[in-house]
Amino acid sequence: RGGLRTDSMMVASIDTETGKAALFGFPRNLAQVPLPSRFKSAFVELQKRMEPQPEPVEVEEGEEPPPPPEFKSCNCFPEQLNALYPFTRRWTRSYPNEVDPGMAVLRDTLEQLMGVNIYYYALIDMAAFVDLVDAIGGVDVYVTKPLESEVSPPREGEPWAYVNVEPGWNHLDGPQALAYARARKGSSDYTRMERQRCMVKAVAAKADPITLLRSFPAIVDAVQGSVVTDIPLTFLPDLISATAGLDFDDIETVGITHSYWEPARDYNGKPIPDLGAIRAKVKRVLSGQSDPTVESSVSPECEV
Repeated sequence: RGGLRTDSMMVASIDTETGKAALFGFPRNLAQVPLPSRFKSAFVELQKRMEPQPEPVEVEEGEEPPPPPEFKSCNCFPEQLNALYPFTRRWTRSYPNEVDPGMAVLRDTLEQLMGVNIYYYALIDMAAFVDLVDAIGGVDVYVTKPLESEVSPPREGEPWAYVNVEPGWNHLDGPQALAYARARKGSSDYTRMERQRCMVKAVAAKADPITLLRSFPAIVDAVQGSVVTDIPLTFLPDLISATAGLDFDDIETVGITHSYWEPARDYNGKPIPDLGAIRAKVKRVLSGQSDPTVESSVSPECEV
């Protein structure tokens, strides 16, 4: 699609020794996200264009108008976070050895935000998600609220994706899983993020060794041509093995939402990330000190 914004952004971490994993979801509308120092000034002109102009000041005849307020760079990406990829996907001179420069910039920016190293990235389109879910025989998800929705098709010319779920366990095929993850009507971005994390967790729950082996040709067909990644082929066996060995009850999902924002908003009303709060949460989760049952006061939209 034109623009190709990354509306769903997640960072996954797997501890191969403990078998625990974490999935962090970042809202698409995060604004003024700090940039790595090597390109912190890359978007100064964009910030100047986006910032509202000061109101004209009336002065008495003969008086000098006050000087305009001094511009101060935020050393950030002034647009919302999901626009970073289309702004940087052609940064081939800055990232000459990357498979996808835009994904490398997004990786480095999320590293800065989280205070951790991110080793690999993958860009997955909607068609690949649908095909992958179908390749493993669908997914099972426990929903707490009924939802009926229809969203645009994953491929041009295909039927719209439709889902109708009731509270309790539901088995979803690829198009239904896509519709459940993308449904907008009557829900916020943050509810959608929760459903998206449930879908990723549901796929992980189905990724046992037997399913992976049985479904491997279909999985290859699903991702070939629809996924851009810098994961080396030599690492794939280890990654598949680690994923297949996950106990999905030990996958903690975290939404970087209201608790991790600054009190003030940007000039368009978009949330600004609280760097300290985000890094502290990430550190608690990755060190095994986080208790999701204590830190979440909202009943979940879905479970796996």
